[in-house]
Amino acid sequence: MKRPSTRRPGWPRVSGAQPTRSDRFGVRRLGAAFLGSLLVLASAGCTTNQDLLQLHAKLDALQIQVQQLQQQVPDREGQQELAELLRGQREALSKAQADADLRQRALLDELEALGARVDALGDRLNRLSDQVKEQGENLEGALRQGAVQGALRPMVESPDGGLSTDPEARYQAAYNDYLQGSCDRAILGFRAYIAGYPDTELADNALYWLGECFYRQQDYTGAIAEFERLGERYPRSDKIPSGLLKKGYALLELGNRSAGTETLRDVIRQYPGSDEANLAQQRLEQLAGGS
Repeated sequence: MKRPSTRRPGWPRVSGAQPTRSDRFGVRRLGAAFLGSLLVLASAGCTTNQDLLQLHAKLDALQIQVQQLQQQVPDREGQQELAELLRGQREALSKAQADADLRQRALLDELEALGARVDALGDRLNRLSDQVKEQGENLEGALRQGAVQGALRPMVESPDGGLSTDPEARYQAAYNDYLQGSCDRAILGFRAYIAGYPDTELADNALYWLGECFYRQQDYTGAIAEFERLGERYPRSDKIPSGLLKKGYALLELGNRSAGTETLRDVIRQYPGSDEANLAQQRLEQLAGGS
């Protein structure tokens, strides 16, 4: 009895090259395994280069099998089916690659933002630490010299024997301390004035004379800090030229000749014809004659 044919309609016999059922199912199983791997990686939320290399290897194996079947399948319909299967796998791999790149870029952006925040916090902590240290050293020095009680008086005596809250009177009291050579009392007085009246017309003067107090005490580093603060807080002050000039002097006193002479040249360039510019020119000529 003749056994019925199991050949698929439209697929003619090809000697030694007939695609078997197991061949077609093998391709489908490999394609399903490839898609399963993509789903696992997508759900894990993290795709490494090793994972993508393994996916490429699976896709290459699938492509080889598809090409072999295309050679065995003579009809256009079967070849188109295999081509669409392969194209679907390629698109899935491309999407997985793109998703991995996006996640990696997002992670790098988050790390950069976090690093910037850490650096900013570190800078703030350093500045606060320096301010606390500076204030502690200043207060300790004033306590050692016994000048705190008189210089920290919150108010100034008025002519009638009462207490004055007039900002100008408090400024004048600190300035008188400076003129009398009581620099410790003047420093505390000027600081109290700047803290209490930072927006008055005399606030920039108080900051300048605070720097002069440190300069007179030969604390040139402290003087430079106050003169620089004058420029930062009150950039329109008429005390800026004098502060810049005395900053140059202080740098020279510290032995920093290069920075000192450059600062004096800044005075001449920025304020030509002023008294400060003339004094800066004289000091530069003295330095040139002595070198």
